[in-house]
Amino acid sequence: MKTKAYVSLLVCFLLILPLCLTACNKTPPTDNADTTLADTTETTMIESTIKITDDYVIIRPDNDSQVLISSIQKVSSAFNEKCGYNLTLTTDWLKPGTTASEKEILLGLTNREESIEAAEDLKPNDFIIKVSGQKIIIVGGSDEATEKATDYFCENYIKEETKLNKTELYKYSVSYPVKNISLDGVDISNYQIVYSLSEQDIYNDAAQKINERLLTLCGITLNIVNTSAEQTSYEILLGNTNRSESNILTISKKIEYGTGIKGAKVVMSAGCVYAANEAVNDLLDNYLNESLNGDIAINLRDYSLISEVAYMTDLTLMSNNVLADSTAKDRTDLLYDTYMNYSPDIIGLQECSSTHYTNIVAKLIIAGYKATCTTIDNKDNAMSYTPILYSGDKYTLVDKGCFLYDQRYMETNTKTLSYAVFIDNDTRQKFAVINTHFAIITSSYPASVGTNSVEGAAWREDNARQVKETYLSILQKHGDIPVFAMGDFNCTSSSTAYSSLTETLDDTQDMAIIYNTDGTGSWHNVGVLPTVGGDPIDHIFVSEDDVEVYTYEIPLDQDVLNSTDHCPVIIEIRFK
Repeated sequence: MKTKAYVSLLVCFLLILPLCLTACNKTPPTDNADTTLADTTETTMIESTIKITDDYVIIRPDNDSQVLISSIQKVSSAFNEKCGYNLTLTTDWLKPGTTASEKEILLGLTNREESIEAAEDLKPNDFIIKVSGQKIIIVGGSDEATEKATDYFCENYIKEETKLNKTELYKYSVSYPVKNISLDGVDISNYQIVYSLSEQDIYNDAAQKINERLLTLCGITLNIVNTSAEQTSYEILLGNTNRSESNILTISKKIEYGTGIKGAKVVMSAGCVYAANEAVNDLLDNYLNESLNGDIAINLRDYSLISEVAYMTDLTLMSNNVLADSTAKDRTDLLYDTYMNYSPDIIGLQECSSTHYTNIVAKLIIAGYKATCTTIDNKDNAMSYTPILYSGDKYTLVDKGCFLYDQRYMETNTKTLSYAVFIDNDTRQKFAVINTHFAIITSSYPASVGTNSVEGAAWREDNARQVKETYLSILQKHGDIPVFAMGDFNCTSSSTAYSSLTETLDDTQDMAIIYNTDGTGSWHNVGVLPTVGGDPIDHIFVSEDDVEVYTYEIPLDQDVLNSTDHCPVIIEIRFK
């Protein structure tokens, strides 16, 4: 009987032993562990412990990010508050001939072997907290993950008497839908993203989008480098790089974008930020869409495709000072070609002299435009220097006017305000356009007139008053309709006249959602580029609540620069 009893006990013991061992292996490091973390955590503990004492040093990587500098301060504060310790904070730099202390808390990817080994298989969202000898290692696959590890360590490990098991291991890892992605058998982690520093504003967001998608799918990100980095066999090329493969795409318009493959290189290019986002969306939809799972093998084939951003506009407006001087006739063909190239629905001209009426306006009328505000009201049919041209097929003129400004140099008739109210023949949308040329004092005027910075600025402030009065009178007569005010305002955004205008109207340059020519002036010497980083003196304003501005462009090609001393300002809008 005794033998049978021993056998029965032995069998029971063997049956429950695996359960006991399993339960021991899954014990969390603390009762306060975050549920999300615990779901993806493996913990191993044994009885032997180390105690954190006040002679420990907190180490971070030298020249590290602000995120980790903040994290190391958080750990220091936690030890100070809970243990009364004032631990030394320093970087991982070691003076030649010295060795590291055994008692270190290693935060982030330091140059210590223990940090490097712990971080070896971490993905950007993963982190690990472990003990190696007397050292505590806290590291994530990215700065953000290390910050999360720091928070977890401070909340769950630091107590009045902080002890850790010598083989403590807390690893947080995220599960991803895709295990591996390969391009023609090459793991995508071998690729790098390349763009030129001069095009960083266009492609930085696109590069980040690629990494965000990879992070979501499989928990990895690619190195983003500029064109000075060493060329590798596997690259995603954005824009005009110094790699020959980029030449398979030629972008000629701001709204164009292209994608392609050349050998093992993935190529993308675009004319503006908005188009770049369209391009990267095409790439991601075709190769890295969010529905992928498992092991993904992508076969590359050479191709190149140019597309255009798909958007619908209701109206294109252009403002252009055509420069009334002795060379006007020689430049009229270039001006006419610019207008035919862009084909705006409405054109507002400034300094439109008799030469321009004969050689440009007359040709535009033959091409299908109609002209209004060609004479000054109550001025014996004196010629207006600020006519408005409009598409005769698309719009019907319902109201107009043109007058000289109260404050200006009185010996000329060039500083006028023209306005016109139109109805779209198809949609019946009513809107108004103000076209103007603000006052200025030039060196050719008598000294008694004053200076441009004082008397001229005062004139322009009064011109702005009259623009706002005209705007309000249009609304009073025609109802709450969109009103555009465009022209050569002879003032930049830092002026009081501009500030006065923007109390009532909004600058369309600040509203463009697809493309915006930024960082350049509009005035220039004929044939010469405007000042880089300059501020335009030519503007198009609008009542913001009435429209969506898609594009704002100041063309800078050589024919435009040769045609006059002001670059045109062109906007494309859609009525709300």
